[in-house]
Formats: sequence, C-alpha cells, structure tokens
Amino acid sequence: MSLTSFLQNSKTLFEFQAATSTILGMEKAKVSDPMRLFTLVVSPIFVGIGVMAIASGNSDGWLIAGFFGLCLLVAIFEPWFAKPWVACNYRLVMTKDEVACEHPSRRRESIRWEDVNRIWYVTTSDGPRLPDEWLLLEGEHGGCSFPTEAIGFDGIWDELKQRFVEFDYKPLIRGGTDEAKHLCWERTPHAKAELVVHDA
Repeated sequence: MSLTSFLQNSKTLFEFQAATSTILGMEKAKVSDPMRLFTLVVSPIFVGIGVMAIASGNSDGWLIAGFFGLCLLVAIFEPWFAKPWVACNYRLVMTKDEVACEHPSRRRESIRWEDVNRIWYVTTSDGPRLPDEWLLLEGEHGGCSFPTEAIGFDGIWDELKQRFVEFDYKPLIRGGTDEAKHLCWERTPHAKAELVVHDA
C-alpha cells in the first residue's frame, strides 16, 4: 500500500498524525535531493555542449556554458548555503481558554476556543521558502491563523479532536501547493453541544 493510500485510509487521529509526519519527511527529501542530483548530472553535459559550440565559432556557446556552469556551481555548493526559511519562527500557544500564534515580525493573533465559528485549511503557492499550509480559526470578530509547521503545532491535533466534533481531516490529507481555502469545520446551530470544552 502506498503512503498516500495509507493517509486516505487512516481511520484514527493517531494513524493520520503518524502518516502525515512520515510523508512530510519524505516529501522534503524528494524535493531537494533529486533536483540537486539532476542538476549535477545535466549541467556538465550542457557545459560541454556550450564549449563545443564556442570551439566551432558559435557565440551562443558562451551563454549555454555560462548558464549551466553557474547551475553546476550552485548544485555543488547548495548544501552549504544558508537556509533561513527552514527554521519556522511561528509559535502556537494553547491554553484551556484560547489558541494564539506568535511571530517576531507579526502582530499576535488569538481567539477563544468558544468563539471559533469555522476552521479553514488554507494553501498558498509561497512554498518552500515561506509557509504554504495554514489553519485559520475564524470567529465573528477576528481569528487566528498559523502554519502547519509552527512550533507547537503537534499539540493542535488533540484539541481538534476534543473540541471540534466532526472536524474534516481530508483537506489536510490531500494538501496542495495552489491558492485554495477548504472548510474543515463549521459551528452548527447546536454549537454548545458540539464544542467540547475541557480542562487543559
């Protein structure tokens, strides 16, 4: 069974969390290592083509050799480049009364659990240098948004399970890299019955 199939067939919150952690780790490897390997293999070939073009008197060879030579250098030294986007400075803070997201360069956002009317899963095309998967807890007079890679995010799973009955995990399982907004939970007319308040 593929990992994607396992995610889609996850029956419990624990299975979903375990599979999600595994697939996120694998996706990071898939994104960076194969592309670097591809560049390391292909760039020397095109540099050679460019050099042969220069030798035959074609001035376009300089452009080809220069561009792919630069690509080759980037691929060689990429592991030593600073990666400021890897560290996430968003921090999720949860208490028995509220959830808040803090960031050094952004105003603190918070919402009381009991004020949450809707929960959205939002994807953007900003990755991988910026967070591109967010949860948005929306209330009547405000809300709180935080990326799925925020420090402390793992603690949200228990809160979703206990406080928001029938939360829809499917949009998170599917993921996405485009601009999209998926509704995962909405308060019903019987909100007080569905919003389970518990002691932290």
